[in-house]
Amino acid sequence: MNTRFATVLSVGMLLLIALQPVEANRKAMFKRISALSGAGCEQGSVAVAGENTETLSVLFSQYDAGRESRSGTLHTKCEFSLPISVPPGQRLSVLTAEWQGYVKGRGALSRVYSLTGPRQRPRRVSRYREPEGKNYLERDDMYPREINRNCHGGEINIRVKSDIIAANARSYIAVDTVDLQNQVVFRLHWTPCR
Repeated sequence: MNTRFATVLSVGMLLLIALQPVEANRKAMFKRISALSGAGCEQGSVAVAGENTETLSVLFSQYDAGRESRSGTLHTKCEFSLPISVPPGQRLSVLTAEWQGYVKGRGALSRVYSLTGPRQRPRRVSRYREPEGKNYLERDDMYPREINRNCHGGEINIRVKSDIIAANARSYIAVDTVDLQNQVVFRLHWTPCR
């Protein structure tokens, strides 16, 4: 009887030890984006790569503004939800968003990131004046200290609201995949809880 108990206890301890590193090595990751709305991200015009990883790329095929744009309007929007899964024992330390695109003439890219709920983040606005046309890259680093403070893990939902504006009929701005470089890339940086 004593030998059986010791064997069961040993096997149980080995299983606990073997499973512990798997949980500790799990990382925060992006889930499938949802709730897409706006003329810049209509159904079928967005491709997503990197679900269930720490880097998520969102590629647009119709997110542009200007008289010669697909929509023919000077102002186009795109909003979506960005779900993040954080395992127990980890804390999200930095969320990075890189917006890539093209602008000719005068244009602007604005974006707001917010957690679900009443608290809103400041609007970030990038203004461009490029008479000859130029690719742009905007990097937003966010330090979401209020997220996952207790280290219990769980699902976090960040709402992304963006607008692009062409200043006049001779201007054009895009966040799209015309040259396969224009996209939005989100990256997670996490730290283990201590």
